Amino acid sequence: MGTFDEEFYKRISKTDICWNWIGNRNSEGYGIFKGHLAHRVAFLNAYNRLDKDKLICHRCDNPSCVRPDHLFEGTYFDNSKDCYAKGRSNIDKVRNYTKRSYVNRKLSGEQVNDIRNSCKNGTRQVTMIKKHNLTRSCVSSIVNYRTYKDVILL
Repeated sequence: MGTFDEEFYKRISKTDICWNWIGNRNSEGYGIFKGHLAHRVAFLNAYNRLDKDKLICHRCDNPSCVRPDHLFEGTYFDNSKDCYAKGRSNIDKVRNYTKRSYVNRKLSGEQVNDIRNSCKNGTRQVTMIKKHNLTRSCVSSIVNYRTYKDVILL
């Protein structure tokens, strides 16, 4: 068995851009090495410091990257701010999707009745959201008669 460094670095595939972890990964794509997140291990090896209360964030936005100069130490707020600045936050995805897909969207009476009847009969609203490509608030407003009040339930 090799040294810690040998064991660690043999699980990396270096490209011109990122150093990708090719060992075990978690469900979010982050490398795992001996029970620790691989990018945290890489940061500790490179900079000889690791604050347990801070995150190790990726400049490259590649969860499997362990290249030290792509990593930076930050708080949850720093990570969220970085994500937002790069347009990767969920709120941006929701806002962009909403702006693109739902502005002035008109539903037919048939669609409104489908949503109300289905939810009345036990179908979950999330099913109607997916079926009709709507937002959660839109379906909730329809089901609770805040919108499309003029559509009579058939």
